[in-house]
This record gives sequence, structure tokens and C-alpha cells, in this order.
Amino acid sequence: LVPPIDVSVDVRPGDFPNVVNLRSNGRVPVAIYGSAELSVGDIDASSLTIAGASVAVRRNGTLFASQEDVNRDGFPDLVVHVAIEDLEVSGDSTTALVLGLTNSGDAILGSDSILVVP
Repeated sequence: LVPPIDVSVDVRPGDFPNVVNLRSNGRVPVAIYGSAELSVGDIDASSLTIAGASVAVRRNGTLFASQEDVNRDGFPDLVVHVAIEDLEVSGDSTTALVLGLTNSGDAILGSDSILVVP
């Protein structure tokens, strides 16, 4: 078996702690950082789950996903949004696990800390 590709993830890019309010009906942005070793264009955004939640879908049927250089390192990053109500977290959850596949079928894995508030 091939081990998953380790990806650097940032829930709510730019914020710390990464607060998730379970009473909110909104979405949480999650960045997967690109690098010299990882082109985020190679990630199949439809395969991603963040804390068990799939990437949100816009009314026009496209995924809530875009590429931008969030951390300003010169590499495009993949920013996806997930519906808070779809997250499989509870009040004692401290980590959001990100799982997915590249377009060529390689597994990717990453995580970031979260602070769940009721």
C-alpha cells in the first residue's frame, strides 16, 4: 500500500483558534496548501471530506472550491467550503481530519485543530 500524501491544512485560514459554532448555519472555509511537492490542481475536490463533511455545492451545481494563494508563498492553495451542519464533530472534538484523493487516485490526508463551541 502507498501511504497517503500528507497535506498542510488550515481551517478558517488566518484565524486561530479555528472556532466552529455548531449553531451556525453557515460554511467553514478550509485551505489545503499547495507546495513545490503538491499542485492543488491535482486534488479531486469532489473526493474531499473535512471532519466527515463533503465540500458544499453551489446552487448552480458546482463545488464551493477555488484556487488562491492564501498563505502568500507563491503556490496556489485549494480553498473549499463545508456546511457546518454537515461536520461530524461534537463539543469535545479538537481536530478536523481532511481526507481525499488526487486526480490520479492517490490518497491525501491532513488535519487542523478546531475549537467547537455549542
